[in-house]
Amino acid sequence: MKNIFEAAKNHPLFMDTSYDDFEKALDCLLVKEAFYQKNDIIWLVGEPVQFMGLLMSGSVKVTKNDADGTSIIISEVCAPSFLGEIGIFAGLETFPVAVQACENCHVFFLDGSKITSVCTQACQFHKTIYEHLLRSISKKALMLDQKVELLSKRTIREKIFFFFDIQSGTAKKFTSPYNREEMARYLCVNRSALSDELSKMRNEGLIRYRRNEFEIL
Repeated sequence: MKNIFEAAKNHPLFMDTSYDDFEKALDCLLVKEAFYQKNDIIWLVGEPVQFMGLLMSGSVKVTKNDADGTSIIISEVCAPSFLGEIGIFAGLETFPVAVQACENCHVFFLDGSKITSVCTQACQFHKTIYEHLLRSISKKALMLDQKVELLSKRTIREKIFFFFDIQSGTAKKFTSPYNREEMARYLCVNRSALSDELSKMRNEGLIRYRRNEFEIL
């Protein structure tokens, strides 16, 4: 247990949590601890919604297949963050999305039924987790709103510029978390068409780029 505490104590969710409270929280909520390597599948579409993941380190991509079987990237999630909390609180029976490790990941799986019920031990951690969950769900609602707006763009160029706004904020230079194939899947466009449009934008003096590094001119 102490090894787990040492790995977890710097996570925002566990900051200012004593070892005794941490031990009580895990006795109350923890189902298992798991480690994943890059490209490992954490769960697939259609798996039962039983657990909520707490991403301690690493990053994952959330994907879903469209009608013709093409995998679409919904988002990338970086630690520290929750995984699957929307499915738990929405009362879904199965997960509508898949989750895959983008790099080595460390995940705590928490009991979904206990997360959404009143804690019998009245532990402080159970109260704290609700505060973090509320912020997490709010951020993901904003992310999904951005995704809807992105998909509403009519041209590939409009989608690219909107994607740049999301990734760069006010900065002119940024590094995309996606390679070309992944970027095309995130934008829901053909990879060749995306590469052609990026080349046109570079030739027109709108952007510079090298692999995943972009500069908006």
